[in-house]
Amino acid sequence: LPTTFEPSDDDKAKFPNPEDLHIEMKKRKGKMLANMKFIGNLFLRQLLAVKVIGQVVHDLVGIKEGNALPEEHMIECVCELLQAIGFTLDETTQGESLMNSFASRLKDISSIKVGGKAAFGKRIQFSIEYLLELRKNKWQKKLFKEQAKTKAAVRDEFGR
Repeated sequence: LPTTFEPSDDDKAKFPNPEDLHIEMKKRKGKMLANMKFIGNLFLRQLLAVKVIGQVVHDLVGIKEGNALPEEHMIECVCELLQAIGFTLDETTQGESLMNSFASRLKDISSIKVGGKAAFGKRIQFSIEYLLELRKNKWQKKLFKEQAKTKAAVRDEFGR
């Protein structure tokens, strides 16, 4: 994975139109997240060991030299990977201990402040929060039902 997700000078020269550059960067991000899903599926098919997953996550969000913060796209990749494999990883004792360390690292990352404000954007913080909630709920995803409420139901909800 690239260390930074900012467009390089070559990218800017290749795509002088800002819209084209934005589209290209979006494609790269999609490919990067797809690679994480692919790695997750390799693990689920038992083609990768738990140790490899641990190393991948450590490379992405582990503590770096000089306490450098991980890039946002790396955190996003870890969240994507752990959403794909978390349930299976939690089933083994080695995997569960790894998930515990991943969860504590992600909590630490989410709470880091730089100059009095959060080091990462709300999108990353919510993605970490969603992953941790998912694990707490035994990997059961929230289902949002698209159904209109009656006036009485709305009154009851706000009357509480």
